[in-house]
Amino acid sequence: MLQICNNSQSLIPFQWDQVTTAEHILLVEPSCGELSAFTELRCELSVSASCPGNIDEDIACHLGHVDETVCLHVSAVVKNRELVIEDAELDFGVIRFGESATRTLTLRNPGRSPVEWNIQLSPSVTSEVPAEQFKFCPSSGVMWPLDVCTVEVTLCPEQCQSLDTLLEVVSGDGDKAVIGATAIVLRPQVCLLGSSFHKVAYLDATTSFDAVLFNQTALSTTFEWGDAICLEPANIDFDVSVDPKSGVIEARGKLTVTVHVTPHTVDPRVSLIVPCRVAEMDEPINLSVITDVYQLNVGVVYSVSADKESWLTGDGLLIDFGGNNLLDDMPKMYLRIENISTVATHFRLAMESFPSAVKVKQSKEETDCASGPARLLKRTANLTDPTAKTGAKAVKELRIKVLKGGAGVAFHLNPSSGDLPPFSVVVIEITAFADLWGFYSDRLQCYIGDLDVFIIPVLMSVVDSPILFQMVSHDPSLTPIMRFGCVVEGTKPVTRRTRILNRSPVNIRIDWQTFNVSADDLQLVDLIVIYGDPFPLKDKKGKEIILPCDSGENLTEDTYKKLQVDEEAIAELAESRPQLISLNMREHYGKEATAPYSIEPSQLVRTAPCIMIISYTVVVVFL
Repeated sequence: MLQICNNSQSLIPFQWDQVTTAEHILLVEPSCGELSAFTELRCELSVSASCPGNIDEDIACHLGHVDETVCLHVSAVVKNRELVIEDAELDFGVIRFGESATRTLTLRNPGRSPVEWNIQLSPSVTSEVPAEQFKFCPSSGVMWPLDVCTVEVTLCPEQCQSLDTLLEVVSGDGDKAVIGATAIVLRPQVCLLGSSFHKVAYLDATTSFDAVLFNQTALSTTFEWGDAICLEPANIDFDVSVDPKSGVIEARGKLTVTVHVTPHTVDPRVSLIVPCRVAEMDEPINLSVITDVYQLNVGVVYSVSADKESWLTGDGLLIDFGGNNLLDDMPKMYLRIENISTVATHFRLAMESFPSAVKVKQSKEETDCASGPARLLKRTANLTDPTAKTGAKAVKELRIKVLKGGAGVAFHLNPSSGDLPPFSVVVIEITAFADLWGFYSDRLQCYIGDLDVFIIPVLMSVVDSPILFQMVSHDPSLTPIMRFGCVVEGTKPVTRRTRILNRSPVNIRIDWQTFNVSADDLQLVDLIVIYGDPFPLKDKKGKEIILPCDSGENLTEDTYKKLQVDEEAIAELAESRPQLISLNMREHYGKEATAPYSIEPSQLVRTAPCIMIISYTVVVVFL
């Protein structure tokens, strides 16, 4: 674009010359015309070239009424027609073998003339890379000035390889542009990190171990385990399972599977192959398992201790809680079960006669103190927690639940069942609870796997009484004292009442005796001669009940004197009674008497559990 100006006051005609050569043409439009006074005119210079090269020409402009011409110097460089490629390299990335990948290539014609083009694999690499692997859409065409064209390049690999090659875009005038093309063609490759295992197994027992699959490539794939194949011997009976049996293993990932082998035949050496088929792998991965199968034989050692330190092991095991246990005591003994074999099994314990009525989980909840502040305070319950309780209250409630069976004693096992891994030790805590005196014997039954039951005798003797006076219920160790105060001679008898509690699960008959203690009584023991029952059953009037009559009613002393004596029946009765007269010694408490103190009733039967009121009547007699 150029501009001419008329600075004069008259009209000036003008005319541009045209420069024409064999290589180029220079032309100004408009080529001629008139320019009015004090006006301007824009002209356009057109350059046309037939071949590349430099242009250095002058264009003359002839003005009217002026002898001299005005020249315009033109300098230009003419280049070949070319295409601009915006992508210097095509990266196809990782391609799974058997699949294809497509990338786009952008071509642009910045010139003012159309350009013919075509794209192909560079001839310099066709001997190394098959040209059939690349497909172009479109593969050739004509690009008009300032046009943009998008070419889709598709790579269909024929083999696994790391591809690094060249593509060429050739223009119609022979100009070439080279583009790099890279790709990695892979198929999944999975291996086992440890493909051979040697294990010891037992008949009909499952042996488990872990194997690890490793994906060596950047492609995820799927796997599936097949049925196990026995190499030798051929007639072995076994079960093999893999968990998980199938799934997906991610790129560069590791996956742990668990193999379970259960033999059903004893053999010193069994060789197995477990195949794993991986998608797109020609051959399966084989897991080799060599197993020595033995007869299942669990070895268990039992030990007994009272303090978890001095363990007694061997024949004649006995769990003895001793012979001086009180009702409020909770003696503990410990049983240790040791698995001395390589076989994992389970155990279960049970008391034959005196089991606990509480399960282990329930007892643990009862004995645990409330959480939070109550656990720190120990003796004080958390008042903000309605379920909180003191330790003593929790133990008391547990004791009632354990002895719910009403047998007088219960043996609580913790734990009572569980697993027994190879070469492991489990310690069972045996706690005794009692609410009635007596000598108790039981048998602890130990069930270990499929072994025969193992019996351990259990002995315990309780010497305490379940009868408790209400006045000392807060501290049973205190001696109950009944106070009558001062009594005036000749007044009415003074009566005091007290409560007694039967804490046992059975009915207890109580016979009362009163003794007068004298300060000058130096006697130490009493020789007691008893004919018949030391504490015979009496009726409501205090008369002894001798024996039942034919009518089913009990005979008293008064009715017995009116009956005729049957000598033969008395002789038979004497033969059937093993002992009529008893002779024993006891501590001298004093002189037995019914005054000045007496107890009503003198004989009673208390059902369990029960609280009753007994009246103590005192009569003061002055001789």
